Amino acid sequence: MPSGDLGPALWQLPIDLAALVSIVVAVTALWRGWRGSARLGALAGSFMAIETTICPLAGHTPVGWWTWTQAALSLSVMGTSAFLMRRNGSRP
Repeated sequence: MPSGDLGPALWQLPIDLAALVSIVVAVTALWRGWRGSARLGALAGSFMAIETTICPLAGHTPVGWWTWTQAALSLSVMGTSAFLMRRNGSRP
């Protein structure tokens, strides 16, 4: 739930866009079978974790169940990517 009428700060926009683009690129790379897709997934998970962290810090939303859900999703993406990198013999 947003805190009052405070919207996201404009400095967050590049981080949000980078996260969105990295997710789309990672999913597309995985779908196409590109060998580096696991690294892109790790990058996407990192951007997701950054987004999860900065939203409460910027005062846009308080910490709540949605924060922990976002954190779990971010960690799931990073964990799955780490698993794929290890399975494929790539270095993290």
